[in-house]
Amino acid sequence: MSGLLQSQFHPQGSAAVRTLQELNIASGDIEASVALTSDGFMIGAALGEGSSGRHDTDICAPLLNLAECAASEVLYGQVKLLMLELSTGMLLLQQAGSGAVLAVAARPSANPGMLLHAARKAARQLQQILS
Repeated sequence: MSGLLQSQFHPQGSAAVRTLQELNIASGDIEASVALTSDGFMIGAALGEGSSGRHDTDICAPLLNLAECAASEVLYGQVKLLMLELSTGMLLLQQAGSGAVLAVAARPSANPGMLLHAARKAARQLQQILS
């Protein structure tokens, strides 16, 4: 894991980074993981080779907003998880308590079930850290 970032403006940034590092180590297919506020501001990140984190965070807030709008239109409730399977890998957005989101970018070879399990565990840890 080459890049570790923590927000200079968030008091729990370093604890969030430790949780993200553990997540990335637990699943060798994770290329980057980022903890964000629901507004898209970075709390902390654990990034793989060649990842700046900026692109990862720029796409998350609009995707989550779109999913929340779609869910409210059909009265399905609050979005807790959004998983996209792309030609270049997977992107997972997992709610991590009120006001926080875990974003995970993984290789195409990642097992979706294992990725989801690891992300949910990390999201619970982030929720505890941020509450």
